[in-house]
Amino acid sequence: MKIGDLVKLKEGRALGVREKDIYYRAGVIIMIEEYVASGLWYKVQWGQENLWHHKGDLELISEP
Repeated sequence: MKIGDLVKLKEGRALGVREKDIYYRAGVIIMIEEYVASGLWYKVQWGQENLWHHKGDLELISEP
């Protein structure tokens, strides 16, 4: 996955009803950071919010 890719949160990764309503829709990867201790993190723009996720949390919908 790379910046600009359209993604969705994998089933079961949301914490509650509110999160499911927001994060099961499409989001766009806006930043990628790699940390020695925890690996790659993807910052995703979900409507009005943006959050960091591991690759395993995300499912690729399409590439630009």
